Amino acid sequence: MTFKFIIKAFILFFILISVIICFAIYDYSDNKLGKEVSLIAEELKLETDKENILESREVDWIVTKEDGTSENKGKIISYDYVTDEVVKAQEHKGMSEIMDKRKPNSQTYALSQDKEKTTYVSKFSLDGDDFFKKADNKWYKIKKKATTTIEVFDEQMKVSLGEKILNLFTRKAFADTNNLKTGVGDGRVKKYWSTTWSTIHDASAGNDTDYTTAEPVMGAQEFASNGYWISKIFLPILTGNTISAGATVSSSTLYIAAVTGQNAHDADGYNYYTLVDTYQASTSVLVHADYIDCGSDNGTAGRSAQTSIVEGIATGDRIDSDDIPSTYPTYATSSFPLNATGLGWVKASGDTSTCGTESGWTCLGIREGHDMTNNAPSNEERLYIFVKLASFYLEVVWSVTVSDTCTPVAGTEWWVEDECYIDTDIYHNRPLSCSTTAGMVYIKPDVTVVVASSAPLSCVQLLSSSSIFGVLK
Repeated sequence: MTFKFIIKAFILFFILISVIICFAIYDYSDNKLGKEVSLIAEELKLETDKENILESREVDWIVTKEDGTSENKGKIISYDYVTDEVVKAQEHKGMSEIMDKRKPNSQTYALSQDKEKTTYVSKFSLDGDDFFKKADNKWYKIKKKATTTIEVFDEQMKVSLGEKILNLFTRKAFADTNNLKTGVGDGRVKKYWSTTWSTIHDASAGNDTDYTTAEPVMGAQEFASNGYWISKIFLPILTGNTISAGATVSSSTLYIAAVTGQNAHDADGYNYYTLVDTYQASTSVLVHADYIDCGSDNGTAGRSAQTSIVEGIATGDRIDSDDIPSTYPTYATSSFPLNATGLGWVKASGDTSTCGTESGWTCLGIREGHDMTNNAPSNEERLYIFVKLASFYLEVVWSVTVSDTCTPVAGTEWWVEDECYIDTDIYHNRPLSCSTTAGMVYIKPDVTVVVASSAPLSCVQLLSSSSIFGVLK
């Protein structure tokens, strides 16, 4: 084989590859802009390029009316996608975000630190993941629950021959290293209609489920013409990806936005909303059978029809229906501060969850007072609210103990990788702060330490001496 032949073969191969790539680019552009897509109604077109779509699912098209009733108009596609909006470090109540601790569904802030513990405040999204981390190490905002028809979605998601060829030579726009949970089974399960209250309250399953709407409706209602209905809210929240195993949860508050559709009721003492734990079968979807798993009287599943349901807030922290504005569709913020029982429902890494099959999920729900206590509304009471999940959150204050990972070995060099406190005496040749109350020495990161081989001076004495206590860089 001559050198000239090799050159000719290489040139022919290069021309062939160039032609294939040019064809692929043309076909890709034609498919992306395609003639068929141009015929699609503007409001049905995908809101982004198909490469940005993270997850899609076929769901019921539930339309909720202002009177609390809903209509199923068939099946549609709900999808989540990555936007071009970069989400930089944010502040929360005067605290700066710790970017190294950001997760797709949470943001964490440093509250305080001392020699015994570090305390954090974390915010968890109520409707799945909010952020996506691309290969450029930047976090991008996720748009959730966009919708279109099944036919339009399938048409716009087709992969052309040109795209298949280009995929052989190019990398994906970004890789999913986020372990995303965008399709979270948050929403409501409803049971309707019956003129007999117990038929609705004691039912083992609902007949109307919605976990795709951003503003699910819940409550209890009596219509003279149709009878009763009950709707319950489910909020599975992944907290174990952020809260460290063994952490202490000291406080937590659930923030929601709510507005009442109608608020005609008697002042019978049951016109309130409260917080419960849940036992839904999956954290990704809701089904009719979950109706019986919103709240329990004894910490087990299938008990929400019982009385004496355990609440995760103090009775004084229940949200009275009169405190929720009737300004639909303008929402107002409401909150549930968790009591000691509720704090026990907040799960850290590795903690067993009451909902789904994975650990680390905090499983919360919201119930209405008549439903909770098994007291039927009367005189055509209409007690229901729309709950807005997007942009609202569960706030958790948690702390981890500073363990003694800083004890060096006598007579050897020791590299400190993280900030830590030690109770071992060491030589030091430059000033070093020292806690006299506990006899502890605080050493900053990236310092090599040599341990004393003989009995050194105490912490108090070290502060008055500068020659026998040293750190070696």
